[in-house]
Amino acid sequence: MKALFSIHAFLLLLATALLAACSDDKEEPKVITPSITWAEDQESPTFAADGGTEAVLFSSATSWEAEVDQLWCSVEPAKGSAGEDCEVRITAEPNGTYDERKATLTLRAGTGTVIEQLTIVQVQKDAIVVAPSEYTMKAEGGTLDFSINTNVEFTVSFSADWIRQNADTRALEEVPVSFIVDANPDGEPREAVITFASAKVEQTVTVRQEPYLEEQALSIMYTGVSFTIPALSGTYFSGTEIAWGDGSTDSYTDEATHTYEQEGTYTVTIRSQGAEDFTLQDLVGVSEIDLSGF
Repeated sequence: MKALFSIHAFLLLLATALLAACSDDKEEPKVITPSITWAEDQESPTFAADGGTEAVLFSSATSWEAEVDQLWCSVEPAKGSAGEDCEVRITAEPNGTYDERKATLTLRAGTGTVIEQLTIVQVQKDAIVVAPSEYTMKAEGGTLDFSINTNVEFTVSFSADWIRQNADTRALEEVPVSFIVDANPDGEPREAVITFASAKVEQTVTVRQEPYLEEQALSIMYTGVSFTIPALSGTYFSGTEIAWGDGSTDSYTDEATHTYEQEGTYTVTIRSQGAEDFTLQDLVGVSEIDLSGF
């Protein structure tokens, strides 16, 4: 009986020792620290003005979530699992403004305590804006001044050699530009185009110039005390001066009227350019109309 008890005791001790050894060999649960690491060559996404989609690569030790802080861009997917080759896609809408804009991509790992951020940039819409886009110059020429709004550097070119830039111009938010227009020596109107151009955009301005017209003189002999000039008209008509015949003169205006100090006979001379016809409403007191200089 003693021998049997000893064997049983030995087996019990052996089993206890084996269980203790197994318990000692059991591994402790592994603790994973949340972390996010951008891909080695990952840079901040930069979009052209017309928008598009770009991938952002990273690795994460745990599950993650992604978000952007501007409505003009979006991120997909919004969440994912741990991995060495994680990817989100950033999509930017077209930028219709004339300013660069930015957004921030935020990645959160684990419980959200680990945060990594990346700046998203979208360039502005390139523009050269001129308003109005057409100008008309007198035949004698002169200086043409206006402003353009632009956010790009630009060059200026011309379709004719009778118009040229008055000074060098650099691109700013609002740029005053000045041009010299030569006198038109011909009896026909002419037209030129100024072109403002950058690498991506182009804007044109049309400059029209009236023809050169010799001065005309319409003389009317009138007897009375008050005279109203005839109405002159023409495509390029411009009145210059009225000589009333009593030594007084006035700048031309439509239907100008002059009252004399006393009734008499006077020769009224109207000087103009470009007049093609005239209408005399009242012939009372008119004894002669000289069209030789008209």
